[in-house]
This record gives sequence, structure tokens and C-alpha cells, in this order.
Amino acid sequence: MPISFKCPACGAPLDYSGGAETTVRCPYCSNVVGVPAELRPAAPAAPAPSAALPVAPLPMAPDDMRAAIKQLRLARRLERRQARHQARDLRQH
Repeated sequence: MPISFKCPACGAPLDYSGGAETTVRCPYCSNVVGVPAELRPAAPAAPAPSAALPVAPLPMAPDDMRAAIKQLRLARRLERRQARHQARDLRQH
């Protein structure tokens, strides 16, 4: 059974069927109206986290992955150093 409420723009009755919609379009003035919170169905409660499930540790990265990460960090460090030197040289001239 649809629930009725009034359009705040023109006062026409609006029907809300109780679905998942949060807005309704007024058929008279074409205004999009938010469904009042008290008319919306209650949101389902989130399930509580289960303490019984063990949390597995993350696997360690292989040595080649560590080496690649180290190379990327070194490259970024060198880029930052070059940028600092370029900025310093521009300030001196």
C-alpha cells in the first residue's frame, strides 16, 4: 500500500511505494522530492564482525619484489634530488 505525502513545491499528493527509492517526481510540477526519512524503510543492520575467524598474516613479498621496490624508491629519491638542485640553480640566477 503506497504512502502519501505532499509535494513541498505545489502541495500535490505524492505516493511512495516503500521501495529503495529516496526520491519521487511530482507528476504535477515535475519537482524531484526527497522521501522523508520517517517514511523510508529501516536500513538493515550491518552484521557484527565475527571474533571466531582468525586473521591470516599477509604473505611476505618475494626477494625480487623487494628489490624492485627498492629500485623504485631509489629512482624517486634521485628525481627529488634533481628537482631540488634545479630549483636551487634557478634561484641563484
